[in-house]
Formats: sequence, C-alpha cells, structure tokens
Amino acid sequence: MNGRGDSHLTWSTLFHSQGLPWLALLFVAAWLAVGSGLTRPPLFGLLSILTSSVEQGATLGVAQSAGALARVIGPPVSGWLFDRHPSWPYLGVAVIAVVTGLVAWNSLVRDEASLLAAKADKSVVAG
Repeated sequence: MNGRGDSHLTWSTLFHSQGLPWLALLFVAAWLAVGSGLTRPPLFGLLSILTSSVEQGATLGVAQSAGALARVIGPPVSGWLFDRHPSWPYLGVAVIAVVTGLVAWNSLVRDEASLLAAKADKSVVAG
C-alpha cells in the first residue's frame, strides 16, 4: 500500500506489511459485528416486552427501519460533517445522545410519577 489509497486488497497484500491497515480494519469490523450481535437481540426483546401485543409488529418494524435508515444516512452525513471540521461528527452524535437521553429520562420520570399516583389512589380507595 503506498498511502494514497489506490491499492487493491488481495491475499498477498493482506499477509504482508502493506496489509496491516487492512488487517486492523477487518479486526475492528469483526468486533463491530460482535457488538451488534450482542446488543440487538436484547434491545429488540426489551422493545417487545415493553409494547402491547397489538403494537409489537409496528414497534419492531419502526425500530428496524430507524436502524436501517441510520446505517444508510449516518456515514455520508458524518463524512460531510468531517469535511467541514473533524470534530463535528462527534459533537453531532453527542448532541443526539444527550437529546435522546433527556427524552427517555423525561418519559421514565413521567411514567414513574403516574405509577406512583395510581398506587396512591389505590391505597386511598383501599383505606
């Protein structure tokens, strides 16, 4: 590999010193696949448990579609942001993560408050 990115990946390149960047890429891609394989089944199982039986198909379909859309749109948008400034893709993902966390936290707090209110109503009626 001459550093310009115009060489091809072949078996002979892969097992010589020029193939070290390719081996690193394949190693990272393998760990990415392992991580995805370990996180997706529990995530979709949790989604299935948390939705009613009537809405499970729609919920899982939307979740799969959102994941596919993120895998298609994410790399070009990140590349465009990286061209503008190398830190922008990371800042963008950080903003998305914080907003998602705040929405989830707000939803969980609201659900907990309604559960506590319902529990208090039951204890008043029973007492």
